[in-house]
Amino acid sequence: MNDAEVRHIGVRHEQGASFMADGFARATRKPGVAMVISGPGVTNASTAIGQAYSDSVPLLLLTPAITSNVQGMGYGMLHEIRDQRAMTDSITGLSVMATRAEQVRRMNECSHSL
Repeated sequence: MNDAEVRHIGVRHEQGASFMADGFARATRKPGVAMVISGPGVTNASTAIGQAYSDSVPLLLLTPAITSNVQGMGYGMLHEIRDQRAMTDSITGLSVMATRAEQVRRMNECSHSL
């Protein structure tokens, strides 16, 4: 497998996915990546996120959010938490949220300055 390929590994729990990404990063010295569901998925992954942050291990967690026009309204939508980005802010080097695709490039550039 070359560096441009992405290998997907299905897991049964968000914490396991995040610890697997952490282990991958430690073993290969390449960033580990995990994708989880919003809300409780992020909270389940938070132990691994915090561990990676405290050990300076490069870990990228990707997660969706509820529709931006109803965020923070408290409607109780699927997997809603009040401020998911703020929740991860203290256990990461960078916690950002893209609401448009064109923001991702700028966020990537910002992450390289850390």
